Amino acid sequence: MKKLVFLLCLVLAFSSTSISEVFAIGFDKSPGSNMDLKNELITKEFEGTYNLINSDMPELSLNILVDNSTERVVESVQDGVKSIAIFNKLTNVLTTKVEGQEEVVLDLNAIAKEQLKIESENEMNALAGKLEENTWTNFEYTINYGSPNKWQMRRPNGNSLTSILYYNVNETNKNKSNLKGFKDSVDSLNDYERRFIGAVTGVGILTIASLVVAAINGAAGVAVGITAIGISGAAYNYCISMERAAKRAYHYYWQV
Repeated sequence: MKKLVFLLCLVLAFSSTSISEVFAIGFDKSPGSNMDLKNELITKEFEGTYNLINSDMPELSLNILVDNSTERVVESVQDGVKSIAIFNKLTNVLTTKVEGQEEVVLDLNAIAKEQLKIESENEMNALAGKLEENTWTNFEYTINYGSPNKWQMRRPNGNSLTSILYYNVNETNKNKSNLKGFKDSVDSLNDYERRFIGAVTGVGILTIASLVVAAINGAAGVAVGITAIGISGAAYNYCISMERAAKRAYHYYWQV
């Protein structure tokens, strides 16, 4: 299995950004804006996919409060909800917290070791009459073709990247469209995980998966976490798309 999320990446990406510099998603598009390049990346990579620059997307403000040799602290506000991410550069630990909720602590060193362990396993499965997709974020499916097609839908159990819940179901005319929605969302999630892996060094995909899963379960969104750990550019966009695809998969899982 491939497993883990989004908040962590941003903390690493902006390590050279000045204190209190603010970024907004729903970017400033004026000529010469320091967000022009990011707008261009988003448009070219994602237009027509998840509409990352859609007017329906709530504005997200990101404010780097502290950035020194020992830590980076990032605050985000979206829909009036404030979140904070603290990346300890000495211990490689990321802590995120939504105002009024418990904090989430991610040890990036431990996550990196877990990723190496998972990658060492042989995941090949090429049985005839069977289609399977696994992801690092644990939204997955297996289809055994027949009359009818038999599906197994999988999702992470809470915030765990090692525990999975599954649902076995036969395909019918009634649930066919929602099964397809789940499959398409998982396929997109897998695609953006692969793009992220190809775009970034120094931050493991399991770290991002952890942020995504935590966000689905009510923790701080991926953006504030990845800003704290310093992720930017195309990799930032891939993380956002991973979070969106995972949320869509979660939605369709419960519609079947």
